[in-house]
Amino acid sequence: MCSGILQERDKALNQFHDSSDDRVVCLALATDDHYTLPTAVTIKSVLTHLHPSYRLEAAILADRVSATNRRLLEDTLSDERVSLQWIDLPTDLGLASYPMSSPLNKEHSPTVWADLYLGDLLPASWRRVIYMDSDMLALGDLSQLFQSDLGGNMVGAVQDDPVPIVSAEFGIRPWRQLGFAAEDPYFNSGILMVDLLKWRAKEVVAAAGSYLARFGDVLTQYDQEVLNVVCHGDWSPLEKKWNVTGWWNYPERRVGPYSDIHDEVMVFHFAGKTKPWKASSPTSPFVEGYRATAQMTAWKRWQISEPTRPSV
Repeated sequence: MCSGILQERDKALNQFHDSSDDRVVCLALATDDHYTLPTAVTIKSVLTHLHPSYRLEAAILADRVSATNRRLLEDTLSDERVSLQWIDLPTDLGLASYPMSSPLNKEHSPTVWADLYLGDLLPASWRRVIYMDSDMLALGDLSQLFQSDLGGNMVGAVQDDPVPIVSAEFGIRPWRQLGFAAEDPYFNSGILMVDLLKWRAKEVVAAAGSYLARFGDVLTQYDQEVLNVVCHGDWSPLEKKWNVTGWWNYPERRVGPYSDIHDEVMVFHFAGKTKPWKASSPTSPFVEGYRATAQMTAWKRWQISEPTRPSV
């Protein structure tokens, strides 16, 4: 383990308690400077809906976040129920060396690969953590998710909608070479319930590196694809309500057991290129809820724009 990782984890240890405390929810997100406001909105929404008897311990894996944006995020989350820790991503992680070419979305930054390092960077005392992307809006109490039974598996996740199985288009192209079955399920990594003890034992970073060395040139889904490979056969399906995407905005898809899915959402995920902070985003109750939450942040004069140009 590199020295930068050890230093950041030691700093986190001094801030946080043991996650075995049954009234604490441990949460982690990764952000660069451009996504600090969306990150603040996501965490603010989690806190707003968290059961009042719970405290939130939030770790932010930070990639060169400015002092101004740190202050604004800290002011947004100034609450006695929140412990916030910045964990700066060590430069020797080499995130910029990870593949960044994808046929699906070219707007990502190397920070998307930070989730591979949860076991290395988060406090050793943490036994489990909810990991979230920074384009999500919590609409329900995440303490329920934090207590999920993972059935002895390393990760809990929601099966993806447009890519439900590994052999689907934009799934895992080398699924045959890996010995997977065509119908093996594929998850969306936007929100993960992680058993950190198992994650560390799995040596996720090394396993990811092995896959990328063999198949990095045919990668389609960045860290999500890699995690589906590393976690194959070692993840439990979560209820759809924990990661509802815009895929369900089409009424013809909301049928049968999913006819009321928009009424059951616990976390909405603005996956893909359509983001609620962009003026081009179609309006919906979820977009409106996101923008209302943004107005609760310390970015008081926030306006619909790009995350690279927040109004401060």
